[in-house]
Amino acid sequence: MELYKAFLARSNSERPIVGFWVGSNFPLRCYYGSKSLLNQEYIVAAGVTAEPFLDDYDRMVREGESIGDDIIRVAEPFWGIPWMEAILGCPIRSSSDSIWSEPCIDDLDAVLDPRDILSGNRWLQALVEFTDELVRHSNGRYPVGTPVLRGPADMLAAMLGVENFVLACCSEPESVRRLADSCTTVWLEVARTLLDRIPPFYGGHGISFYNLWAPGEGVWFQEDAAAFLSPSIYRDLILPCDVRISGGFGYTLFHLHSACLFHIEELLKIESLKVVEINRDPNGPAINEMTPVFRRIQEVKPLLTWGRFDEEEIEEMVDSLSPAGLYLHMIVDSVEQARYHLEKISDQCARRNVVMR
Repeated sequence: MELYKAFLARSNSERPIVGFWVGSNFPLRCYYGSKSLLNQEYIVAAGVTAEPFLDDYDRMVREGESIGDDIIRVAEPFWGIPWMEAILGCPIRSSSDSIWSEPCIDDLDAVLDPRDILSGNRWLQALVEFTDELVRHSNGRYPVGTPVLRGPADMLAAMLGVENFVLACCSEPESVRRLADSCTTVWLEVARTLLDRIPPFYGGHGISFYNLWAPGEGVWFQEDAAAFLSPSIYRDLILPCDVRISGGFGYTLFHLHSACLFHIEELLKIESLKVVEINRDPNGPAINEMTPVFRRIQEVKPLLTWGRFDEEEIEEMVDSLSPAGLYLHMIVDSVEQARYHLEKISDQCARRNVVMR
């Protein structure tokens, strides 16, 4: 926890925080309970319960803790379900290997009243019940966090379809602004509903998926659909929503893919945003191409990098980035591979610190 506090304060000068996720970043490959949801034409809220997944959480926490890295594992309601899209009314479908949402509105004049959306919402109730059961099951052994709830741009892209969303941003910006504002209100209400039911963990909260502990309330959000928006459109239509979300909680993490790096400067202006996370995407730019952006982020905010890295890429990040405000979260195939990388990073940091002294 002291390491987490130092990371958030950008004062960890000896080495970065290092953590590992064993297995796949695809939820259907690591949560065995998800089999109960596959091969359904449409998934309904009543069919989604926590019970089939509970053993998965214990297994993944035990496996992660056996590595001996720096991080606290955070459980979250099964993130293979597009919870927010479902709450908004998008139909949820599944096949033998995927779960996805479908658009639910085609009229930009539609009225999205957050009170009407949330009142008696069966998907929200399912998410609350899943969260309650996970809190009960964890029983303080590990923290529970909120699942991925997307962000206003992603919410609109899901409801309208990506192409219609992007075209609407150009042709009917006022309608998009109005709908995005409603989405933001829904987002804040859903997150608040969940956080009010999640007990603190040693005086703080876990930010799920990225296994980040913060000494206060913490959530994370994303705007993957911003990859299709120019910086000016994002700044005009979506950034005010992200400022509202970030300002609603003590600690917020913003997830960003490497395809969205052109929005970094706008994000860094959000004073209330505590952490910027950048995915290492398999088909994205190389680490050495992203290093200048990483350094820029570290000038202003703590940086969390997440993904599958080879040995040379890990060495490059440790060598080229400041340990202060740096958290390396890596996907590996096994506990043994994680331990190997952990030892290599520790040795590399120790050698560098000797040279610096």
